[in-house]
Amino acid sequence: MSYNLEMQIGGVFSELVGQTTYFQSTSYLIQAGISSGQLYSFRVRARNKWGFGPYSVVVQIRAATNPNRELTAPVTANDGGKILIAWSKPQNRGSEIVEYEIAILTSDGVSFSDETEFCNGLDPAIVS
Repeated sequence: MSYNLEMQIGGVFSELVGQTTYFQSTSYLIQAGISSGQLYSFRVRARNKWGFGPYSVVVQIRAATNPNRELTAPVTANDGGKILIAWSKPQNRGSEIVEYEIAILTSDGVSFSDETEFCNGLDPAIVS
């Protein structure tokens, strides 16, 4: 038993492994040429001594990594017991940013706590 794995590039499926080579593994790692934010399509089929079977359902995967890290979150206003914390949106590296986590230094000066009541990162009016 061997496998044929193909990736769609420019609307055309091209062999990664298995069509012209004997490939028995059930996994394959692409180590170069992947662009963050790009949508990739794959399909696979098995081969035995009677030939290839039908292709699998096409699976799509969007290449993405963690967003860039923001190094600073400057305090821009302190008015009547309210503090406005502002930052620039980091590069999303291929996947939409869906929330932010706000961590506030506690009074011990060492540990951080998450502010989940007023700064939960889900309100678009707060994080826009």
